Amino acid sequence: MTMHASEPLESACVHADAVGYGTRSSLQLILRPSGAEALWTDGHPGENPPRDISGLAQELFSPVR
Repeated sequence: MTMHASEPLESACVHADAVGYGTRSSLQLILRPSGAEALWTDGHPGENPPRDISGLAQELFSPVR
């Protein structure tokens, strides 16, 4: 769940559409010893569901073959 701060520019999800400014996308990257997890959101993360792109993140952090 995304929380919005009381000050408009202090949140990870900024809404200032009237002036053409705001969050366009969001990437959450979680790194653990067991592997990486990544969630990508197109648009405001408080309004759009994240997409699991963990496979891409795991490729990125895998040893070069």
